[in-house]
Amino acid sequence: MSSSETFCIQYRIAFPESETIEVPVLLAARTLALVRESATTPPAWTALAVVNCTVCPLARDTHSHCPVAVHLSELVVRFATHYSYEKIALTVTTPERTISAATSLQAALSSLAGIYMVTAGCPVMDHLRPMVRFHLPLATEHETIYRAVSMYLLGQYLRRQQGLSAEFSLDGLEAIYRDVHQVNRAIAKAVRAAAAHDAHANALVRLDLFGEGVKRSTQERLADLRYLFMPSYLPPDSPPGSPASP
Repeated sequence: MSSSETFCIQYRIAFPESETIEVPVLLAARTLALVRESATTPPAWTALAVVNCTVCPLARDTHSHCPVAVHLSELVVRFATHYSYEKIALTVTTPERTISAATSLQAALSSLAGIYMVTAGCPVMDHLRPMVRFHLPLATEHETIYRAVSMYLLGQYLRRQQGLSAEFSLDGLEAIYRDVHQVNRAIAKAVRAAAAHDAHANALVRLDLFGEGVKRSTQERLADLRYLFMPSYLPPDSPPGSPASP
């Protein structure tokens, strides 16, 4: 693909007094799909039957491996000798800006893995793919929910503009995140089962990319952000869920 057909998110991870690893993530400009420059034989634990995700809509007769697991396995090869707690200097370059931070390897790789997971071709994770175009490294919980809700509601608005069904209650976003959680759990379980006899799988466990995730609902997390919209959009004394004044 030409440079006009792709864009790159570049992760540069520098270890103190040690090596620097650069991971360029090349994405198709129109579809935001991950562009694989070279294909390697995926490890056994990435097989669709092994991952066995309960919400996976992919047919095993046409898809032999879990696309998310395959891409995560390729990523972890680069960091197989490191540990999650190592301190690093992170630099992330997108088409618009460069962001730098001192952080842990776990935080950096969790952020990087998020790109891989939503661009790999998993129908469940695809629902979050629009956010990757405005990737925010090391996003906090509040930043993530703000971006996710904004993405979802814009998607519903665009659907309505096309004459398609749309819902604005955020029930659909809740359902998406429930399915995403199941994907995370299934892959983590497959990795940990393989870790005893697969060096790369063991490294993925050691890097600990699979946290428990956010346990609070979307509505609960949005309640934390209500103050941002007072008084511009909400009366200062309006309780959560109160109807608008006529």
